[in-house]
Amino acid sequence: MAVRANGAISGNTAAMSTGRGGVVRVMPENLTNPSVRTTRHILIADDVHILGWVFTARGAAWADAALFAARLIESGHSPAKAERLVSELPGWWAAPTGAVTGLIAIRTHFAEYLAQNGPIRLRIRRRRNVNAGQTWLRYRAG
Repeated sequence: MAVRANGAISGNTAAMSTGRGGVVRVMPENLTNPSVRTTRHILIADDVHILGWVFTARGAAWADAALFAARLIESGHSPAKAERLVSELPGWWAAPTGAVTGLIAIRTHFAEYLAQNGPIRLRIRRRRNVNAGQTWLRYRAG
């Protein structure tokens, strides 16, 4: 499966392992990957291929856009710019505002828990997740 620069997804189905020797096929427009980060992308010509689909699940397209926006904020973009950048991704405009804000809040609270109780080697990164989430929540609150 490939995601083109214009957001189009090529291929009819994507296969993923169940971890028990089975393979599940899902429609790509329903395939989400909440752990998308720059270290898991490869650019070939005009296609971006996403590697590392360990946390793949079926879900709303806007959820990937929201989680990617969070990564943009963590890397230094303002919430306004992050939302502007993801506005070109599939599903973003169909995203219920309250659901996006709720997802951000849940992700931020979970990151807060992990920043306090998670593996020590990951606590600094989780603190960055918390700071970005709080910044985005303040922006959305107006």
